[in-house]
Amino acid sequence: VETRVIPLTVEADVELVTDEEGRRLRDRFALPERFLLSPAGRHLHKNYAALLAGCRLLREDGRPVSVVATGALTEVFNGPDVIGLGYVSARDLSVLYALSSGMVQTSLYEAGSWPMWEAMAARRPVAISRIPSVVEYVDALGTPVEYFDPLSPESIAAALERIWDGSSPVLDPAVIESSRERATARTWNDVAADYLGALESVT
Repeated sequence: VETRVIPLTVEADVELVTDEEGRRLRDRFALPERFLLSPAGRHLHKNYAALLAGCRLLREDGRPVSVVATGALTEVFNGPDVIGLGYVSARDLSVLYALSSGMVQTSLYEAGSWPMWEAMAARRPVAISRIPSVVEYVDALGTPVEYFDPLSPESIAAALERIWDGSSPVLDPAVIESSRERATARTWNDVAADYLGALESVT
């Protein structure tokens, strides 16, 4: 049986986030001054237990990192390290990306990572699980991310700290811009054409 991988794409938000829009959202949700964004509902495979454990390690070591989570059931997180907002609008999510210091996704498995594409399009660094589907997409893009072992809170903590303290190579402006260009290079017409080609090959 032939398996064909069809990469998706993401559109950059053409409407820029204004300072005033950012201030309003920050005030509405009482957001911390700095935070990483985890745009993933609280489902088992999203692996929030490991994220919480990694953040706890950093706090115990005197290096706390704030994470804002969005999506189903995340409103149960009330800090001090992970703050959940529940569902937010698409526009609010765009503003959260703009305000964030990066994106983190601790999934145990995924078919792919939509938040990774969104973060790259928003010029934000990515800290993400080293799982096969993500590695395949990242290798195809040819742009680096900050990987961690999703089964290791220590590995997650180390990756978050590298983003937080500015030591990660994925924070290089050239890498950020290259990631954005590569993540948005394909159009939805390209994706549709690939699907049509795959369907035609089996008819």
